[in-house]
Amino acid sequence: MQIKDKVAIVTGGGSGIGEALAIRFHDEGASGGVVVDRDGSNAERVAQTIGATAVELDAVSYTHLTLPTILLV
Repeated sequence: MQIKDKVAIVTGGGSGIGEALAIRFHDEGASGGVVVDRDGSNAERVAQTIGATAVELDAVSYTHLTLPTILLV
């Protein structure tokens, strides 16, 4: 998967696998990132670590977003 110069949007990015993916994409050259998590403080923590934007979203209402999801744009 080509990561360099893409913007990575990772749901569930505030902890666990999602956090690891957000950090990995940053390390592999993503030009930007959006860390989405239902726990806004965790999303902000990860986003600050990698210079990304944090978004708080309660994904319980959106069943298709309950597992880490990755979009590269």
